Amino acid sequence: MRIAVVGAGGVGGGFGAALAKAGARVIAVGGDAQNLDDTREWAEREGLRVETHHGPLDELAFVRA
Repeated sequence: MRIAVVGAGGVGGGFGAALAKAGARVIAVGGDAQNLDDTREWAEREGLRVETHHGPLDELAFVRA
C-alpha cells in the first residue's frame, strides 16, 4: 500500500506515522524543507522508510506519471 501525505507538516505525529508503522509505504510531499528533514530524521529513529519530496505538488514528476 502506498500513501501520499500531501502538505506534509511532519509525518511523525499524524496518520502517516500510524500507516508507516503498519507497513504502508508513506510518501511525504511538502513545500517546507525543514518539516521534510524532521520527517526523515523521525523515520530513521523509528526504523521506518518514508519517502520525501520537496516542492509544489503539481511540479513533482510522479504526480504527472
